[in-house]
Amino acid sequence: MSDEISGPDDKAKYEGEIAKIDSQIAALAELKQQYLKQLSAAKGTKSIDTQHPILSNDEKLSLFLSRFQGRTDVYAKRWENRAGRSGYRPV
Repeated sequence: MSDEISGPDDKAKYEGEIAKIDSQIAALAELKQQYLKQLSAAKGTKSIDTQHPILSNDEKLSLFLSRFQGRTDVYAKRWENRAGRSGYRPV
């Protein structure tokens, strides 16, 4: 593609291309408006979150225990000394 228009044929060719681009821009702008209308209409509907499904408390506990399995015969007991320090130790 050269930078200069050499004659009337080139000028008509460029004007035709510009008209084609303008019509494509208008079509895309109309399509954008349609999508925006659909999006604003869909905002009122409840979307289903497939990434984070709603779990009951029992399902959450089961999931937690399946991820963090440990010894069932050992548990933590809280301690506190006279100075006010506290912590937990295995029992």
